[in-house]
Amino acid sequence: MNANFVDSNLVALAFRIFVHERPLVAGLLTVEPAEFNLEWYSFNNVTHCLRLHICATGLCVAVYVDGELCDIVASFDVARVAVEGGLTDSLSPAKSVFPTLGALLRAHCFFPFENWTQQKLLPAK
Repeated sequence: MNANFVDSNLVALAFRIFVHERPLVAGLLTVEPAEFNLEWYSFNNVTHCLRLHICATGLCVAVYVDGELCDIVASFDVARVAVEGGLTDSLSPAKSVFPTLGALLRAHCFFPFENWTQQKLLPAK
């Protein structure tokens, strides 16, 4: 495993905390049984084909038909790099430094996912 990518269990734990704190996001998602060591969510009141999964690189919203991946709709990834004073995301052109992994994930994965749900997903329902 590439050391720059975070462990999927850490991402999943941080996302569960984020969801607990964000009622709008919590109301959109239902946890599904884990598959292939990935944590899965379905979207409430949205087509059953659209699913969110959490992996070592962050969050991915994808379309599945009959269990087969058909398309990736949105991806919210992070690749951490330790720097003086904390962590940064090597995938981001802005090299902001975050004191914790949780802060990095919130800024580069979770808040962008929340914004996507409000700007793209909810209006399309």
